[in-house]
Amino acid sequence: MRYDRPRPEQLGPLVGYDVKSIKTDTDDTPSFPSGHTAQAWTLAYYLADKHPDHKQALHDIAEKIEKSRIIRGAHFPSDNRESKKIAKKYLYPNIKD
Repeated sequence: MRYDRPRPEQLGPLVGYDVKSIKTDTDDTPSFPSGHTAQAWTLAYYLADKHPDHKQALHDIAEKIEKSRIIRGAHFPSDNRESKKIAKKYLYPNIKD
């Protein structure tokens, strides 16, 4: 809410793009940052730390979730980049076992 950044479908028409999105109940908030992406990467970092032999597969899943947010028109790539940074720097380090 602090940044109140519009989602791609809100901004698109203003700059000449017809952005198609799939509406959900969670799209009534600002675009930045992506909560889904932050959650996916937080879990991926945590589980990869616990199960290093599955690190690549876990990161692949988080990346698919990250990309899905752009494909469905809910977020900009920069929303995801910052969410991944937030997950790594703030969320994952604060998980308590």
